[in-house]
Amino acid sequence: MGNIEKPSLSERMAKRRERAKELADTKNMTIPNMAKRKKTKDLLISSRVNGNTYTQFKKACEARGLSPNACINMMMTDFVIQNKHLIDD
Repeated sequence: MGNIEKPSLSERMAKRRERAKELADTKNMTIPNMAKRKKTKDLLISSRVNGNTYTQFKKACEARGLSPNACINMMMTDFVIQNKHLIDD
């Protein structure tokens, strides 16, 4: 096996500074891209529920790897699909 020379500390630090400068020079497009997204969820609703029921609901959501909000959105979508015959003209 041949000897592999490791870069010196000063070389590694210079390379790290160069990389940091490259990253600083590039424009982060995350926020502009998020701002361009179509806002499909534009309504906020609130509901009064039993505290114990909500606690159990939240635990069940977390066990499935979902947020309570995501689970409620899924339930609402399923309910609308199941009752489509009532709302179609």
